[in-house]
Amino acid sequence: MPGINPEHEIALAEYQSLIQLATYEGSEYWSRFGYLFTVNAAVLSAIAAILGLSTGRALSIAFGVIAISSLAGFVVCTAWLFMAFRSHALQQIWHNRINMIEKSKLFEASSYLKAFETMHDSFDSMRGLYIYRRVS
Repeated sequence: MPGINPEHEIALAEYQSLIQLATYEGSEYWSRFGYLFTVNAAVLSAIAAILGLSTGRALSIAFGVIAISSLAGFVVCTAWLFMAFRSHALQQIWHNRINMIEKSKLFEASSYLKAFETMHDSFDSMRGLYIYRRVS
């Protein structure tokens, strides 16, 4: 934008970067979700297959395999939980900084950017809705 000072240029670049980071992390979150869901489904399917095929003496071996598979599933679920916490924390940091930039004087300098000024408040007001809390 011609005519804006270097501080505004830096803030605008930071704003654009934060938007890109938040968008990228959102898509990565769902990719991880898909991968980890597939791993958990495979573990559960393996347990069901082992139980279905096991009879007599093989059943005692099957219980050992099931215990190991269950432990692997627990580890994957725990990793999944911590990844979700990390992703949520990063999203909160980025969205808080985006909100700070939107409320700064940067948006007063541009009528185009001013259109986005209230967008964050609109999304924040949605957090009170039950359906929004379940998804986020």
